[in-house]
Amino acid sequence: MKKNRILLALALTALIAPSILGGVANDFEPTVKAATTTNINSFKNPVGTVDLGGAYTVDADGNQTSLFLPGQSAWKLGPSILINGETYYEVATNNYIGSDRITVSDGVPFYTIIHSAVPNQVGTLTTDSQVVDSYGNDTGTVLPAGSSWKLGQLIKISGLAYYQVSANGYVLAAFLTTDTAPATDGNDTITLNNASEVLDDNGSRTGRILPAYSSWKTDQTKTLNGLTYYRVGTNQWVSNVPIADYSLTAKLKNSQSVYNSKTNSMTRSLPAGSSWEINKVVRNKNNQFWGKVSNDEWLLIDANNVVMSYGDSDTVPNVAISEPDFATNINNQ
Repeated sequence: MKKNRILLALALTALIAPSILGGVANDFEPTVKAATTTNINSFKNPVGTVDLGGAYTVDADGNQTSLFLPGQSAWKLGPSILINGETYYEVATNNYIGSDRITVSDGVPFYTIIHSAVPNQVGTLTTDSQVVDSYGNDTGTVLPAGSSWKLGQLIKISGLAYYQVSANGYVLAAFLTTDTAPATDGNDTITLNNASEVLDDNGSRTGRILPAYSSWKTDQTKTLNGLTYYRVGTNQWVSNVPIADYSLTAKLKNSQSVYNSKTNSMTRSLPAGSSWEINKVVRNKNNQFWGKVSNDEWLLIDANNVVMSYGDSDTVPNVAISEPDFATNINNQ
């Protein structure tokens, strides 16, 4: 009796199997989790944060790619497309992530751009280096020491400089040596806008830092890490990174004459209570701050003369460019 049951079971299996296999070959459709879509047009800067566990991206045809997005990493979102009826967002060229695998939010850029990409610049890693996204999140990728990469923009994340090595991948600039342009002769004096680290002829740190607003005689320039460096001594080079654009507002307590830098004289008077936008500040050797209010016209920024917000008044010394002799020998004074 037991033997007959076994034979019957085998016979049923033989009859059922072809229909199952046929269903797999012709009619099977995978179960797909319903997507929760978000209208990213409502965001100025849409960013997608990947769900815990991470996910691989797919191409425009729905095929899995080799790009894995780690859980909790954030990605700037590009255009959306439909793949098998589901919404996917572009995170890199022909790399898309499903809307059901991310949380979309209005992201604020976490980084500042130091300078844009230098054409055909290549960097070689001096040590194994983790790749982070533009939010400083570890992407899970480690690039080996000795490998060379075409470099994109140089950005600052949490106070550290990073070079772009992929669509949303960055490595610490300190771990890269870059190709450099040959030095060119010159004969000039520079005044540093910011404190500047001194590098040697090979682009390595010397440990010395020159103070902001100090002036130095220079006889050569060269491009290093995409920035112009000035030779200020034997085997000593510094950069002079421009100060970022800014705008300050000063309101006059009393009427005040403006200084005309073209004629080196005090000219028209601005009325008390008027407000003026300042987009450049200089500091002279007398520690006076002058703000530019129009072409060639400057206003003395002094607590006795002007009222500024706490934020703007704190900004003044940080953005001031040193011009030691500016407005120190005014005509008719």
